[in-house]
Amino acid sequence: MRAQADAGRTVLFATHYLEEADAFADRVLVMHKGRLIADGTSAEIKARAGLRKISFDVHPQDGADLSLLRTIPEITALDISGHTVRISSSDADATVAAIYRAGFYPRGLEVAGVGLEQAFVAITGEQDAADQSAALDKENAR
Repeated sequence: MRAQADAGRTVLFATHYLEEADAFADRVLVMHKGRLIADGTSAEIKARAGLRKISFDVHPQDGADLSLLRTIPEITALDISGHTVRISSSDADATVAAIYRAGFYPRGLEVAGVGLEQAFVAITGEQDAADQSAALDKENAR
């Protein structure tokens, strides 16, 4: 495929292997229930999802109460395994600031964007929610 594209040809392929699309595609089209719901570069699709992953370690001697993390509104998913905290956030900057304000001393702090697969799940989930809302509005209008 890459050789064909390098030769100036347009190559269109469909895949459920989003790592492959992320690695090779210059442009990504997201189809959901037979409709085009997103179109852009892989980076644009991932940015549209708006999620960032945050991970860090905490140590018992730091004295921070891990339950305080559940009160941070920007957190969309939280996983605590031993001393390792993994977070999905809709606003990584605000989340990291809130982590420090809550008295945490995060060790090995990493902030990264989501992969194309996570972006796909987020975008299609948003579309499903919008479709359900529109259906309810239509039903209530009757």
